[in-house]
Formats: sequence, C-alpha cells, structure tokens
Amino acid sequence: MKEEKTMIIEKAEQLVLEQIHRTTAEALPIFRALGLVTSQDIRAPMDIPHFSMTTVDGYAIQSLASRRATPDQPSGLDVIGTIRAGMPTGPAIRANEAVRIMTGGKLPQGADAVVMMEDCAPSDGRVAVLGAVAPGDNVREAGSSRKRGELVIPKDKTLRAIDAEVLASMGIQEVLVYRRPTAAIIATGDELIPIADPLSDGKIIQSNGYLVAALAQEMNAGHSIHPPVKDSPDDIRDAILKALDDDFIVITGGTSRGDHDHVRRVLREMGTLHLDRVAIRPGGSFAFATIKGKPVFSLPGNPSACLILFELFIKPGINKMLGKSRISSEPTRAESLTRFPKSSDLRRYVGAKVRSLRGRKYVAADGAKASGTLIPMIGQNSLAVVYENSTQICPTDTVDVLVMYPEDI
Repeated sequence: MKEEKTMIIEKAEQLVLEQIHRTTAEALPIFRALGLVTSQDIRAPMDIPHFSMTTVDGYAIQSLASRRATPDQPSGLDVIGTIRAGMPTGPAIRANEAVRIMTGGKLPQGADAVVMMEDCAPSDGRVAVLGAVAPGDNVREAGSSRKRGELVIPKDKTLRAIDAEVLASMGIQEVLVYRRPTAAIIATGDELIPIADPLSDGKIIQSNGYLVAALAQEMNAGHSIHPPVKDSPDDIRDAILKALDDDFIVITGGTSRGDHDHVRRVLREMGTLHLDRVAIRPGGSFAFATIKGKPVFSLPGNPSACLILFELFIKPGINKMLGKSRISSEPTRAESLTRFPKSSDLRRYVGAKVRSLRGRKYVAADGAKASGTLIPMIGQNSLAVVYENSTQICPTDTVDVLVMYPEDI
C-alpha cells in the first residue's frame, strides 16, 4: 500500500481525535472519582440545608417580639431552653419566649430570627433583647442553597475537593464518572530487556515504556507495561492482540524505514493506518491506527520523541477519553533567555524551562540537543516551539511554549 504523505501537526491532531471517544461511565466512591468527569447531572436529594439553622450564637425568637426593642427599652423574654448543634429542637416557642442557641443549631418551631449574643443581656432565666431583628436575620433557611431536585453539580465537570465536600454533605457516597482509560504499552526491539534483567552487551532496558506509563498515570489514566517484543511481525501481531482489552495501545520503536521495523506493516494488516508520518522533529515517524475500534499510537524509539508525541497527540486523546472539556494544551508566550536551534521545514519542539518573575514568563532551552536520553530534561517543565521556516530565535525574542508542569513555574 502506498504510504500517506507527511501531515502537518494540527491536521494530524484533528485526525487522531476524530477516532477517539469517551470511555463508558462507572460509579465510583468520592475519593476515587476525584479528577474524573461527571457523566450525568447530580441533583440535590434533599433541601440544602435540610433544616433551618442559626449562623451565630444567640437567642432564637419570634422577630415581632423585638420590633420595639432598643438598648434603653429592651424586650424581655423568658428563656425556655438551650439548643446546641446536633440537638433536637424541643417545643415550639411563643411570642414572649426565647431559646438560647449555638451556631449550627436547628431553629426551633415558632422562631423566625436569631438575636446575636452581644445584642442580648441574659439574667436569671430571662433575656433582654437590645435591638430589633427582622424575619430571617442570622438564619440559614432550609433549602436556601438548593431545593430538592435542583442541579448541584453539572454533567461534564471535573470533580475537585470542593465537590467532594458538597457530595458528602448530601450523603452521596458514589458518583457516575467517565472511566479512567487504560493504556497497553508495547516496546519493540531485539535490543530491549525488562528492567529486572541484568544488562548484557548490546542490550538496553526498555525505559520508554516507563516514560509512557508515567505520563499516562500523571493524567489519571491506567496502564499495563507489556514485556519487550522482538522485531518480528508475528511477535508484534501477537502483542497487539493481547493488548486489545485495554482502551488504547502505545507502541514504541519500529517506526523507521529499517529492514526490521515492521510496526506499520502489521498495523495496516490488522486495522486502518490513518496517519503515517507527521511534519515534526524529533518524532516525524509517528503513526496512528485503529484496530477493532481501539486507537493505536506508534512512537519512535527515542525518548525525546516519545515525550513530545505524547504531549501533542496522546495527551489530548486521553483528555477526550476522560470527557474533559479542555482537550489540547494551548501554548503560552515567554521571553527567550537563550538561542534556540535554527528552524527548518519541520516544526521542532525543544525541551526548555519556563519560570515566572514579576508577572512575566521567561524560557531557557538548556536541553535543546537531547534526543537519545532525557537526562538533560531533568528539571525542565516545558516544550518550546520552533516553527517551521521561522527566523532564528535569540535572547529577548518571544517564544511559544507548551507548559507540561505549570506548578513548576
């Protein structure tokens, strides 16, 4: 089959996302659902709050009893009891009565307001009210936040700590969210060995699998790292078949044009190869396919390319599977502190560190030449974009950057 032409990045991302869909919904306990997206509206199962309560320490009264009260001519009321938070309210109060009440206590029947403690003068079973209050003063009415059946948390919202408190306050223990997708990670290459095996001459540890798994885990996706696969079409085919129980597959290695790079041929045989190459450096040999409806991302073997392609294509794909409203990362602008590699006819992504100082962002491309190892990128937090056929980027120039770890800026 004739190979596809090299595709520009924006079109390639659109093509990839067209083949990716949300995961199914599942019910999870609150803490396991944090960071995931609601798959349906969540409505109040009761009035919130479900009873009227005081917001201050003071005396619950009928507001009419205080209508003429002043410091010089207070209204005197009989104190018939005390209500603390969590206590039952007891009998209803009458116009000439008051109940001492603590913050969070349930408003007794007959009362419609609470006089703050500092506006009262208690003495010998009675209380002098020193000023007028209106109905509802210092009271949080039942249903004032939400009535039963009203919307509390909408569909398609990422659940955060605030939502956890709200869910718990309504007695909701489980919530329907889009399921975490799981990635099957397959590394190909005769030179690869598992991390636990002793190194021997000519062999390397399949570290790319750990890179992809860690990146997926940072995004709230699950993963399974498969044993290294030999550069054999049959072995690659068998590994893919075993991986189809997961939501998507990531294959590293075997994407170049060497005699033993068989991944593309296997992808064509087993499914549909949607994307053969992309106009980027490093990572131009990226391929994307679907097999039995499952997305398959094929990445080259060098770690820098894996990192960049994950950020550009796999990360938006995971966000879409998770039901996120914001799928792709938008570049931010920063002032360059260093010279960047010269541009070419391919877009280049360069490891960089962005930092913020006095409200401005600055970027330095310390790891510009990293490709076969990510050691130069330790401590970096971004990918700087060198656009195709652009002028040389020099210090003080403005650069577009994809910030991978905004908390590090």
